[in-house]
Amino acid sequence: MENEEKNQTEQSDKSRSVWRELWDYAKIIIAVFVIAFLLGHFVYINARVPSGSMEETIMTGDRVFGNRLAYIKDDPERFDIVIFKYPDDPSQLFVKRVIGLPGETVNIVDGKVYINDSEEPLDDSFCPETPEGSFGPYTVPEGCYFMLGDNRNHSMDSRYWQNPFVEEDAIEAEVAVRYWPLNNRDGSIFSKVKRIKSSASLRSSTPNNCFAVYQKELALLLIQASPHPLLIAFRNLRRGLT
Repeated sequence: MENEEKNQTEQSDKSRSVWRELWDYAKIIIAVFVIAFLLGHFVYINARVPSGSMEETIMTGDRVFGNRLAYIKDDPERFDIVIFKYPDDPSQLFVKRVIGLPGETVNIVDGKVYINDSEEPLDDSFCPETPEGSFGPYTVPEGCYFMLGDNRNHSMDSRYWQNPFVEEDAIEAEVAVRYWPLNNRDGSIFSKVKRIKSSASLRSSTPNNCFAVYQKELALLLIQASPHPLLIAFRNLRRGLT
């Protein structure tokens, strides 16, 4: 009788131990996904740029990180690259270069951009070919910005939109880093976009669908870095399945 009770107690202890292990595992997984969710919605934007309107600053297929906190205290500056809601369809996200600031008059003559009454055009050395065409003058409303693409002869931007100006509240983030592909043209692993400004539309019919993929990738990276024995077993299982 005593042996039976002892065996039952041991089995009960083992069962509780297994459930504790499973609960510890579940807590780690939940924490990882919560962190990834919060980062993806409040700290960064992770996106792939499918079009050529950023070339050759950011090439077709490059992946970039955008900093959602960049404009908490500061306003966007000229030549910043920003991710924003497309004025003609806010369900889409675009990335362009800021050219015209609130209250300024933008005039494009033979491809050259002039601000207000300046006789000197803005720098366009980042453009892959000589810009063409004349547009404007455009007066940028207060609280709004005028956007152009670096590949201006092949970019749909403020010049062509039905609603040509981007409200400041529609700006989601400043593009800070191009991290993929790894063989960046300047030879570095991470390329800071702060010094290479550009423009293009992001591949995203809906923002949440676009970034959910990268939140999952971040969660898997955190799992792979964990020393927890259950997560080690999970990694081994994933390797076996893939």
